[in-house]
Amino acid sequence: MTLLEELKLFIKSILHWIYALIGFSFFFFLFGLRTVTVFGREVTVPFVSEHSFAVQFFKMIQRDVLPPNVDLIATNPMSGFITQLEVAIALAFIALFPFFLYRIMRYISPALFEHEKRAIIKSLVLSTILFALGCLFAYLYLIPLTFKFMYPFTTVLGVVPFFAVDAFIVSSPGPYGHVELFGHCQSGFLEKQMATRLCIPVDF
Repeated sequence: MTLLEELKLFIKSILHWIYALIGFSFFFFLFGLRTVTVFGREVTVPFVSEHSFAVQFFKMIQRDVLPPNVDLIATNPMSGFITQLEVAIALAFIALFPFFLYRIMRYISPALFEHEKRAIIKSLVLSTILFALGCLFAYLYLIPLTFKFMYPFTTVLGVVPFFAVDAFIVSSPGPYGHVELFGHCQSGFLEKQMATRLCIPVDF
């Protein structure tokens, strides 16, 4: 099997995940929860809304993390749209991450022994738990404390504290920052196994 054929096989193995990621991203971008009356009973269902899941999640991060005396600003007309899209994609990635790991494991499994497969699964479970705990600690304590410590240096200068909305979603412990950090944490672990899967069957 040539390298090009192996790359095609890899793309094919994650193609369903890519389709699901696109679909879930549109869902989180367009839909929100709405209470409707069905046969006299109030039921909460996903519905197309301007207060989508992405917007609600962003407002939650803004409420929990941003200091009350700091205002968010949009530096250009596309900032709000791009921010909502980034949050939606990140939420979709988080929701589908187990499926992503499943597809990756199916791809690299032919190059692994049974004990290596068990070791990888245990390591992924442990690293995922530690990552979630680290994100929770950052969200509840580290980032709010950092903002509260840093912004007085701005106010003492007599300037108005602002935060660009696109910079906020990247630097805060929001979903976009979490996904980027998680990708860096996992990439070093998985790249060796993927390289093994790519290189072993390749004819040079």
